[in-house]
This record gives sequence, structure tokens and C-alpha cells, in this order.
Amino acid sequence: MKFEKLDICISDADILVKLCLTGHLGILGKVFKQVIIVKTVEEEAKRKLGRKIKGISISEAQSQGWLKIISVNDSNILEKEQIMNIEVFKRSYDCYLHPGELESAALANELGINLFLCDDRDAKKIIERETDIRGLAHWEVLTIGIMMKVISFEEAEKIFNDINSTRTHPIKYSFRELYKKAIKRIKDLKLFM
Repeated sequence: MKFEKLDICISDADILVKLCLTGHLGILGKVFKQVIIVKTVEEEAKRKLGRKIKGISISEAQSQGWLKIISVNDSNILEKEQIMNIEVFKRSYDCYLHPGELESAALANELGINLFLCDDRDAKKIIERETDIRGLAHWEVLTIGIMMKVISFEEAEKIFNDINSTRTHPIKYSFRELYKKAIKRIKDLKLFM
């Protein structure tokens, strides 16, 4: 059975950076109809990446239409009340989350986006405890790609290993071990009905 693309998610910089460094950013466009990032995340990712991008860039993904960049105070996109609600959310959690995570979670909460791409375990715990937003790590996105049949297990494992090889502190578990956990979590989240 082949699943349709998931509708929409919001992403933090960490997953974007990992995928851009290894030439695999395009996987997000295969899994999601739309990925939203806040302007703060775009700036953070571009700062961390510099010229080390392989494959498509954030700008290219934006021009392909599946990546959208939103400023959390853009009155052309958001209503005044939404901007105010985002500011209240940010003030409530600013001592717990980094700026990109904070703005992403605030926007997702305000727009009712329930999937947040983030590899920061602590940030995900805070966001999941306080909102209806659920965090997905990069290996969970790869698992979704396998379930959707847009990549094979072997391709996902290679992407995972490519990402892990760029990390100062690589993940100690194999993709196969994380894949088993991800399958259970994805079923629990009922992403595919």
C-alpha cells in the first residue's frame, strides 16, 4: 500500500541543516505537501550551512513550492490577533526553547500545524507536553518515506548514515534499531489512517 504525502509540517533548523549538508533535503518534498519554516530558522540554517550545501538548497526548495518561509510578524500573512498570540506563546516559553524552536512552535500552535521536524529531544518534550504538536526526528521522517514507498530501506539507511557521519556526536543506534521504534511511534501518532 502506498500512502499519500502528509499535508503540512513546520521544521526547525537542525533537520534542514543535516539534510542540506548531505544532499538529501529533497526527501522532505517527497514526504510532505508543504514544509514551513520561520524566517529565524531560515537565517539560522543558512548561517550554519554557509557554502557547504549539497543537492538542493533552501532557496531552491522554496522555488519548487513545497517549502514556505514565514515571518512570525508578517501582517500580510497573519492576522493581528495571530501575531499577538504568537508573541504571548513566545514570552511563555522563551526561557525553555531556542529562538528557532520557539518561533516554529508558536507559529505551529497558532496555525494548528501538528507536526514539528526537530532532532532536539528536550525541545520536543517541552513542545509535546505543552501543545498538540508532535515532533519528528530525521530518522522518523526517513521511516515515513519508506512507508510511503518514496525511498527504500537501504536508501533511508544510507541517508541516516550520511547524516550521522557529519555529526560531532553521532547517534549510537543503528538505523535499523531506530526504524523499529519509529514504526511504532508513527502508528501511535496515526499519521496514516
